[in-house]
Amino acid sequence: MHRIRATRAFTRTVVIAGLALVLTGCTPSGEDSVVAPSTTAAAQSTSTPASSPTESATAAPTVTPLDSADVSSWVISAQGIGPIVRGADFATTAGSLPGFDPGELCRDIVIYSPGGITQIVIELSDQGTRISNLWVLSGADRTVPSPETEAGIRVGSTMEELSAAYPDLTTDVQRGHDTWVYSDRSDPEGVVDFVVNDDTVFSIGATDGSGTPKEWCS
Repeated sequence: MHRIRATRAFTRTVVIAGLALVLTGCTPSGEDSVVAPSTTAAAQSTSTPASSPTESATAAPTVTPLDSADVSSWVISAQGIGPIVRGADFATTAGSLPGFDPGELCRDIVIYSPGGITQIVIELSDQGTRISNLWVLSGADRTVPSPETEAGIRVGSTMEELSAAYPDLTTDVQRGHDTWVYSDRSDPEGVVDFVVNDDTVFSIGATDGSGTPKEWCS
């Protein structure tokens, strides 16, 4: 998933209106009275012409480009992992990634290892022409670059962090004494799988709901 920031600047004009105040003197009347000279004091009103508020041109949304060479900038979603999208043509995707030299694990299963550290397992369909499901593997070491979900979960996150980010997780299956598979099924377009080993996220997948296999080449 691409992360977008939108900024808008508005200028505000404060309009100050002048206020006119007129003071009028009155002349008292009477037979023996002395007529006092009438005095009229007028305060000249001063007004500031009101200027119409002007709105500056709306700034164009700032789009953070996806760095195809930096897997830590990639977003994991039900649709895919970064630029590798489920349902996309495999050859086209491979041609858009720098240094894409996938190693074949077995039939219709390839591994892309950007930087030689992080591993992305890609499951193909349609006789190896289309991307079906994919998973990121990079162990539990947080120093290893890893894509993240929109909620900030990556390989190496703790079970506590995963539960806080996804309170409605589905528990799919137990794979071992300390290994569990969970899934986020909130997106109708697909499922995000989390394999947790010893309370640490070990693998994250973007799948069609078929789940994370125990072994890819069985």
